[in-house]
Amino acid sequence: MLPVVDEHGGLTGRHMVSYCLALIPVSLAPVLFLQAGPVYAAGAILLGVGFLRSAVSFWRRTSTAQARNVLHASLVYLPVLLALLLLEGLTGAIAFAL
Repeated sequence: MLPVVDEHGGLTGRHMVSYCLALIPVSLAPVLFLQAGPVYAAGAILLGVGFLRSAVSFWRRTSTAQARNVLHASLVYLPVLLALLLLEGLTGAIAFAL
């Protein structure tokens, strides 16, 4: 709903960047609580930086194409992050069983 009151997109871009910056440490919470390992941590950081990069690109040059890039990044980010967490859990369970 923010773009409705932000005609040029600057405020929306700042919000996107700040939320992506907050998302990176939050996505590392499973590592801090020892629920995930280094593979997940590396993936979470890479995905977070990629998502942040798309948000910064939108903030610098607001356009419909840049907004679509952020949308696509968001559609990739969460499923891949959750898949990494699942794979990390599966490999841990397999190693525990052996």
